[in-house]
This record gives sequence, structure tokens and C-alpha cells, in this order.
Amino acid sequence: MQLTDNTRFQRIFVFALLAALLTLSMGSNSFAVSKKELRQISDNGSVEVVAVYLNPLGKSNGNQQSFELTLDTHSADLSQYKLKELSTLKVEGGTEIQASEWKNTGGGGHHVSGTLTFDVSDLGNAKYIELVVKNVGGVEERVLRWLLPQQ
Repeated sequence: MQLTDNTRFQRIFVFALLAALLTLSMGSNSFAVSKKELRQISDNGSVEVVAVYLNPLGKSNGNQQSFELTLDTHSADLSQYKLKELSTLKVEGGTEIQASEWKNTGGGGHHVSGTLTFDVSDLGNAKYIELVVKNVGGVEERVLRWLLPQQ
């Protein structure tokens, strides 16, 4: 069976397009994930804590790791919690880093949200990180874990 010039051109074009798309997807160190996939929830005790890891979404600033944090309750004033002092980031291998900044972006009372930031010089070859929030809503320690992309 002999191919016409037009059919041959179409097949070459499709092959080249697929090869280009494959090359582009492999050449990036980032990985495509949605905000929903990066959300972790701890609903123990009287306060629900929802954290979204922002760095894989391209919202990084130098050597910082940031999390969008939302706290909800029906029984306590959440503004009493000093989230910067109560939060640490654990990197696989034992490194534990105190939060460097808590930026309240909304709410007060029963609903608080903001960005929690950690100054991290290097994640190395860590396979995961853990956000640890202590003593909120009667829960001694909440541990929220994210797997990191492997390069």
C-alpha cells in the first residue's frame, strides 16, 4: 500500500507534534497538580485546620515554603492562636524549621485564614515535608504531610 504525499505529511506532522509535546512535558522540573490535590485537612478536636501547600502551584518566593491555612470552628475564638509560634515544618531526614511569618488574610473569631511561611535553605532530596501545628482546638499535634516531586 502506497501513501499519498498528503497522508505522509499528515502522519509526519502528527508524529512531530506528539514528540514536541512529550519533550516539553519531560523538560520541566515542576509537576502539574491542582489546589485540591495539595490540600490536607485535620478535623480532630473542636477546630478544623485546612492547609494547601502553595509551592508546587508556582507560588514560591526564593527559599521559602508557604501554606495557605484556614481554621474553622463553632466553639472558640481562633484569633487567640499565634500560628507562627505554634507551627513548624519538618523535612524528611529530621530538619525542623519554625515558621517565619503568619500573614492573616481574612477572618477572625470562628474563621481565620492566611499564609504561613517557612524560610528553608534547601529541601535536598527529601521525599516529603510535614506541617506540624501544635495545641489548636484541643489537639496536641496535627501533622499534615505532602509528598515532594522527585527529580
